[in-house]
Amino acid sequence: MELNRRRLLGSVALAGAASVAGLTALTSDAVAYQSSTTVGSDPSVRVDWRETYNGTVVDAGDETTDEPALNVGNAHPGDSGTLAFRVTPENDDQAVSASMSLALTANSENGRNEPERSAGDTTTDRGELADALDVAVWYDTGSLGVSGLGGCDGDLDVAETVLVDGSLVDADTALAEGVPLGGDCLDPTSAVCVGISWSLPRSVGNRIQGDSVETSLSFTVEPCDET
Repeated sequence: MELNRRRLLGSVALAGAASVAGLTALTSDAVAYQSSTTVGSDPSVRVDWRETYNGTVVDAGDETTDEPALNVGNAHPGDSGTLAFRVTPENDDQAVSASMSLALTANSENGRNEPERSAGDTTTDRGELADALDVAVWYDTGSLGVSGLGGCDGDLDVAETVLVDGSLVDADTALAEGVPLGGDCLDPTSAVCVGISWSLPRSVGNRIQGDSVETSLSFTVEPCDET
């Protein structure tokens, strides 16, 4: 995922396995997903996703991408967006062990212009955007874990399990090592949904001008040992 004032991109890649607490997989969804891709080979999962920007669904054809992406053009303080995705095993007779991670890989200043300096930006080698950007990530299971009450709808509902709700720096701390999707094993007849939201507060000011961040949003797929 790459975010500057023009673009926020989520990328799919294979990564190392993670071992942390799980959740119950869902069997239905309420989002009209715009795009999909396959991660892994044997086993593999299908990742379907939908992007919104300032409350409007972004058409899949607006950007050429084969990966989940949040495409933000000329973002301003007050802008926001979401990325909702669903992970489903593609092997009909095989459960899988799947996880996702979100890691901050760069937080760049890219020089300081006059508005930044006037706003109090004193750093030369570290940007402020990662600290200013509000990010929430949650298991989109529905209110109180009931899939019929907002499950897989891309919105953060009451009592859904929140993985992180803070800055992008906080998201890196919480998710860089990975979190499981569907507990120890994801049944081939089930799916897991996750929501990600971001926003630039109106109060952020000029300190972020020219700053950029880069992150990696990755999925791991492995055979599930059910013994």
